Amino acid sequence: MKKIFKYKLLFAAALVGVFASCSDDEDVTLDTRSDKPVVTIDASSFTVTEGESFTVNLTSDKAISTGMDFKIELVGDEGTFRDYIVEGAEETTVETGAGIIGHWFTIPAYTTTYSVTITPIVDLEVEGTETFELALTSAVNGRGLVADDSGMITVTVNDYVSNDVGVRLVWDQNTTDWFGTIHESTYTYINASGVATEAPFTDYDFDIYVLDAVSLEEVTGYGGATGDSPEMTVIDADLPDGEYWIVVDLFDSGNAPAVEFEHVMSLQISKFGNWTVTVPVEGYVSNYPTSAPSGLAGGEMVVAVLHKTGTTYVLENEAGDVLAQGRMASLAGKVKSKVRK
Repeated sequence: MKKIFKYKLLFAAALVGVFASCSDDEDVTLDTRSDKPVVTIDASSFTVTEGESFTVNLTSDKAISTGMDFKIELVGDEGTFRDYIVEGAEETTVETGAGIIGHWFTIPAYTTTYSVTITPIVDLEVEGTETFELALTSAVNGRGLVADDSGMITVTVNDYVSNDVGVRLVWDQNTTDWFGTIHESTYTYINASGVATEAPFTDYDFDIYVLDAVSLEEVTGYGGATGDSPEMTVIDADLPDGEYWIVVDLFDSGNAPAVEFEHVMSLQISKFGNWTVTVPVEGYVSNYPTSAPSGLAGGEMVVAVLHKTGTTYVLENEAGDVLAQGRMASLAGKVKSKVRK
């Protein structure tokens, strides 16, 4: 009887231990969940014009010893991921493991506040008012949660409207994959060792000039001759009335290609928020002017002519026709004395 009683006591003790263990495990799980910080935002609705910034301020209800990852992504039907930039965050990649393309950031350890600044870009499109719907979510390490009423940010974006005229030149031929990541497009050249090598089209450096048609002086301060890709410059509405030539120039060539190719380029011209025209730029072949078609010399070509009367503009090709597709013309190297910015 003593032995039976002893075994009963041991069995009972074991059961108590099991229940205590299960209870402890449950408590740990519940504690882990309840210990996750919850983040709120100070505002969920903004109205801005392209080029204007707004700031989303985040506050965590507690600080923890590790960083907390979050993500902002576009979920609405209007706008695109490339229509805005997010300061204080970086672009997600497939490897990030944060879902569709967006911007992710980390609230540092022992920190309860963090801010990201979002700026819709000034583009040359006439789009009217757009609404960007942005989702704020816990991401990557998932150490923080987003409050139910802080998960969506609605941004009303109005066109930038101005009497100035913007000009943008694109020649990179870059592509975007299914995820939204931009990839450089390349051409092939033979290197010094005789090996076929890929190089980006941005090895070629094209510029934009805007010249007074009478004096041939550049009037934008060489704003479109920065070495950037794409190039962009602005024709100020305060310029005197008159005729202005919009010129494309091959400032510097890339490596001589294994096979000649014609550059795929476009020039977008827009009176901000009023009208916009896109013109294909044709005639630049590989290392032009070395291999340029006859009749083109110096690297510069008039693509369009802008007639300015106050804040009224007429855009034509060089022949004087209303612009539909620009006809090229040679400037015979007259603007090669420009200074790089």
